[in-house]
Amino acid sequence: MALESATGVLRSAVGRQTGVRYTPTLTFVADVIPEGARQMEELLEKARESDAAVRANAAGATYAGDADPYKHDDEDDE
Repeated sequence: MALESATGVLRSAVGRQTGVRYTPTLTFVADVIPEGARQMEELLEKARESDAAVRANAAGATYAGDADPYKHDDEDDE
């Protein structure tokens, strides 16, 4: 890893800029962001697939009853 090879240079820079007498050791630890991003991408892909299935089912769908099932004031009561 590039950061590990530059640890000495980075430690010296931190020591100069902070003004402390003894600069602590620097340790670089990989985080879990790539794993979280992969999981998020998988969830988004599932959502896209689900949306596509809903669109496909709705493409040829018709209303179960009248297109406008609500009563309107201008209609004659039978």
